[in-house]
Amino acid sequence: MPNPWDRPPWPIQGEEECEPIYLAVGRALSQWADVEECISDLFVFFVGQEEEPRSPAIRAYTSIDGVKNRIAMVRSAAEAWLELFPDCPLRESIFEALRSCQEWSFRRNEIAHGATDLPVDTPGATWFLYPGYLTKRRRTSRNDAEFRYTADQIQNIAYGFEKMEVKLWELVLLLREWRSEKCN
Repeated sequence: MPNPWDRPPWPIQGEEECEPIYLAVGRALSQWADVEECISDLFVFFVGQEEEPRSPAIRAYTSIDGVKNRIAMVRSAAEAWLELFPDCPLRESIFEALRSCQEWSFRRNEIAHGATDLPVDTPGATWFLYPGYLTKRRRTSRNDAEFRYTADQIQNIAYGFEKMEVKLWELVLLLREWRSEKCN
């Protein structure tokens, strides 16, 4: 069975107009911002800080560029926290969630750095989201690009981001509950 974050299949038919793609991209990127906020909540939890915008943990988290680097920082904080609480039953869930975030981030990057285009060299062409003009995923022809997405495919990716956000939020709540029970 494919993973939920795997790249969707190459679509045959795109959009008649470009606006549905623009709308889907906006929704997907907004949803990803919510995922990133939940990733930061994990970091704040593991370093034992309060969740507020002026928190040193939030400042440290936001000072790191790139989700791959931020996830690595959260993973390190989780490893250190788990040394203090080695009997935490959520260990596997923590690392699986971070791995899922890492995998989903590849779809986020494709969407964020994509370009909406109409392949004019194709008769009956329709609109798709392709790799951006300045990325290594763009090739000489749109027909051999690494990916092309329709608005529906982007919406489905956004739905995957939403499910990831819920999973992370539930994990943070479970961790707080477990720590509260453990420390009381």
